[in-house]
Parts: sequence; C-alpha cells; structure tokens
Amino acid sequence: MPSARFSVGHVVQHKLFDYRGVIVDVDT
Repeated sequence: MPSARFSVGHVVQHKLFDYRGVIVDVDT
C-alpha cells in the first residue's frame, strides 16, 4: 500500500525537494 502513496508523493516531493526525492527513492 505505501508503494502507491509513495508513487504520488515521490513525484511531488521530487519537485518540491529534489534532494529529498533522492532519499525517498533510495529508501524504497
């Protein structure tokens, strides 16, 4: 389930926080 939520959050966070997007990508 978290995968689907992260999918959308990943795109939003990646634009708002480029550096954060990388961290989330590695975390998943």
